Amino acid sequence: MLVAFPVCCLWELIQNHIDGASQKEWLEALVSGEHIRQFLLYNNSSQVKWHLWFLPALLYCYLLFALAARFRICKQAYVLIPVLLLIHFGMEEFSTFPVPGKAFPCYAVSQLSVYRFPFFMLGHLIHRYQEKLEACFAGKKCFFCMAWQLAAGSQVCWNTGILANWNCFWVQYLWLLALFLIAIMGKNRKVPELPVAIGQKYAFFIYLFHLCVADILKDVAVAAGIEKKISYICG
Repeated sequence: MLVAFPVCCLWELIQNHIDGASQKEWLEALVSGEHIRQFLLYNNSSQVKWHLWFLPALLYCYLLFALAARFRICKQAYVLIPVLLLIHFGMEEFSTFPVPGKAFPCYAVSQLSVYRFPFFMLGHLIHRYQEKLEACFAGKKCFFCMAWQLAAGSQVCWNTGILANWNCFWVQYLWLLALFLIAIMGKNRKVPELPVAIGQKYAFFIYLFHLCVADILKDVAVAAGIEKKISYICG
């Protein structure tokens, strides 16, 4: 967080200069009471870069897990996983199909603690019982995981690419769960060294700068006059 937020703030100032936007207005919005309130309540970091919400969210999960481990209530925390997930999916439905006066803001749905902690604990649960999961899905059952992953992945591509629906999160979660299981099944298999090295050494920098790369591509597309061409938009 100490690296990511200053770097992205500096980048936004550079982008404002390129776009001819007001630096004063951007800085005033950054330190406004409303932005600070939304950041503290929802990790809403869209004034800087929206993807930075993940870093404080992960920090909160570490703190909550530290408390669970300190008081030895991890098993009780596992029980909360389905409860919090049901609340989370219910909130998503309200945000996707708003009821008058009852709709939740998108950032509130995606960044409340109810969203973060159950997935964090689900990952911990999978890791804790990965040997039993490996035995359960050994042999031909592994093909079930692959078919599951392929089906869910295809649905994700259909929803986001064809229907332009980014709110169908539950399909994405099923897809990721299948990927976790496949990774457990193949943990002893040889994998290409280059992507492993990139993931180990540069994952944080990819996370930090990928939206900056998108900004550069946008500026190049505008300069080339292709920002409205379907090939650029789809790419």
